[in-house]
Amino acid sequence: MDNEEIPIRAVSRSLQVMRLINQHESLSMMEVSRLSQLPYPTTSRIVQTLVHEGLLCCEQVRKRYRATELVKALSASYLDRGDLREVARPYLLELTERHNWPVIISNQVGQSVEVQDSTYGLTSTAFNIYPTGYRIPLLECAAGHAYLAFADDQTRDCLLRGLEHVGSQHPALERFKSGHYAEWIREFGFAAYERTMSTANPGKTSAISVPLKQTHRRHAQISLSYISSAMTMAEAVKRYAEPLRNAAAAIEIAFARGH
Repeated sequence: MDNEEIPIRAVSRSLQVMRLINQHESLSMMEVSRLSQLPYPTTSRIVQTLVHEGLLCCEQVRKRYRATELVKALSASYLDRGDLREVARPYLLELTERHNWPVIISNQVGQSVEVQDSTYGLTSTAFNIYPTGYRIPLLECAAGHAYLAFADDQTRDCLLRGLEHVGSQHPALERFKSGHYAEWIREFGFAAYERTMSTANPGKTSAISVPLKQTHRRHAQISLSYISSAMTMAEAVKRYAEPLRNAAAAIEIAFARGH
């Protein structure tokens, strides 16, 4: 075997550990070591590295390790080119035609949301065109807030701990940690974010986002972006929250029928 064909043992072992934890949902360090047949010190280094990279998190009470939502980033280019975008596309077009603002479908990848499809290029009210794959931090956009609010408690807590670990100072972090903010978003069925800074035109656009709920265990969001100076957030909510919720419900039904 040529040197170029020799696998890197550390990478192979790390993938083995990830597969084992995925298969069992969660494992203790000792269980990972036993099932992988790797020495405990080696197992510990691998698991702690995967935790550092955000692919695993430790359940503090039981001291068991499980995969985080970031693992979806490893397959984002495969999963997110599929049926959901195709099903959602007509509804995105209809919303933009009716309201003349760009509409986006996104999903969570690690500590960000990633654009999967949009109508930015189809309206003159968009400052820029954001390509598929463009990312905005979870705490800094309406889609991220919608995702965090509707994620299960364990996933949300794990992501919030990760954001806190990397030193996030965003005020929404404390609001989510209190629990009341997520409850409010779930009660009203949408998240709103005024003057998003993590765009090509910082502070000039705002957005409203609603969740696309269970879609083969893939959560996504549909968002409408508008120029902040065009109206108040209250007026935007009054105009667009209900149409977005209706579109999300229709997409979920259409997706379910196709599967």
